[in-house]
Formats: sequence, C-alpha cells, structure tokens
Amino acid sequence: MEGDDGPAEARLEAEAEAELEAAEETWLPPLGVLPRSLEGPPQVGDEVGVTSEWAVPWSDLMMVMFILFVVLFSYHAAEREIASAFAPDAPAERSAAPAAPPLPYAEAAAAEPIFRQSVEAARRAGLEGVEVVLAEDRSVRVSLRGAVFFELGEAELGPEARAFLDPLAAVLAGTGRPLRVVGHTDSFPIHSDRFPTNWELSAARAAAVARFLIRRGSLDPARFHIVGRSMYEPAVPNTSPRNKALNRRVELVIAAAEGAERP
Repeated sequence: MEGDDGPAEARLEAEAEAELEAAEETWLPPLGVLPRSLEGPPQVGDEVGVTSEWAVPWSDLMMVMFILFVVLFSYHAAEREIASAFAPDAPAERSAAPAAPPLPYAEAAAAEPIFRQSVEAARRAGLEGVEVVLAEDRSVRVSLRGAVFFELGEAELGPEARAFLDPLAAVLAGTGRPLRVVGHTDSFPIHSDRFPTNWELSAARAAAVARFLIRRGSLDPARFHIVGRSMYEPAVPNTSPRNKALNRRVELVIAAAEGAERP
C-alpha cells in the first residue's frame, strides 16, 4: 500500500507546484509600484511611485476656492458702500467752529439783562423747545426748535412760536445790537417747487423769524444777518422722529455789544 501512495503524493505535489507557478505568473503588484512595461526588467524612470493623478482635481479645487473668496470679498465691500451711501439717519457733519460754551445761569443773569429778559419771555410762553444761553463772549443765543415751531418741510411759524417771538421782539427793540438768525433742517431730503433743497428751506425758516421780529418790534432790518445751514449742523443725531423735530430749528444770536460785529 505504501508503494502505491508514493507516486500519488508526488503527483499531487507536482500539480500544486504547477498551480503556484501559474499564480505567480498572473499576479500583479499593487498600484503605485507597477513598472511601465511588463515586457522586460524595469528601466530608470519606469517606476511610477506615488501617482500624480490628484494634481489636476486639486488645482481645480484651489481655483474654485479662490474665486469664491474674491466673490465674497467683493460682495461685502459693495454692501458696506451701499449701506453708507443710503443710510437716511446718518448724522451730518458738524461745523468746524464750535459755539462758545454757555455760562452758569446765576452768573449770566447778573451779567446780562438781555439774557434774563429772554429767559423770562421763554418762561411766559411755556414752550419746551426754547433754549436760551449766554456764551462766554457775552452773546445771547436763543434756539427755537421742535414741531411747535416748524412742521416737516414747512417754514411758516405756528401760533405758539409767535407767542414767544412777540415778547422777544420787545426785548430786542430795547437794544441796537446786531442779530444773526440761522435756519436749520433735519436730514430728510426735500424736493418741491418752493424748496428745491434743504438749503432753501433752512434760509426760509431764518427769514420767517427775522421778518416777524422786524414787524412786531419795529426793528431795523440792517441789524439782521440771515443764514441757512441746511442739515449740516444738527443739534442732535438724526436717528429718530423726535431728534429730527429738534433739528428743525432757528437760532437767534444777539451780539455782545451794539458796536460789535454781527455774531
């Protein structure tokens, strides 16, 4: 029996070796170390190594990211420019020459009778939008502001404004000091036949106050200097309807002395 098993085992071993040799001939190495040619031994430069096929899609990805960054940057830059250009309540630029600071009331009342008389006229009128201050240069500044004086887009004086300006005209009649009347508007744009811009509206408001004082107090018109400042000297930022009403105002500046230049 053992003699019969020998040739069978040898035959099986030969078949196994033949199958192994066939498998080795058909086996291919992993991608990345495959020679460019299978017909002979590898030559210099035949080794593929790490494949470079990723370079094209990677460069495409970088280009897409760059374009996206440029588009986002341009969008945000344009958005900031549009927001700044069309912001309706942006505070207007103030004058480079600030007004002289006011003196304390007790000192001002004792030093300047016109200041005291103007304050008394405002008290009798009972208007909230009247402010009277005495500056360090001894000029008296009377500010008339709020909806009781001027409606939106209008230059006519209301009855409450006239009730204050009437006694103030009597105070001004007792002195020959030069007077400066300055009109202001809020930031709301106006385009009408009567007032093409806020420049005309602010000057008309100053002229309305000056005409009323001249007529009621029989004042010399040569004492007056009328100025329109449009929306470019706001008393408060134009950020709410109430603040805009306060910026629709006229300021009357009474010079410190009769021989002084117009304030």
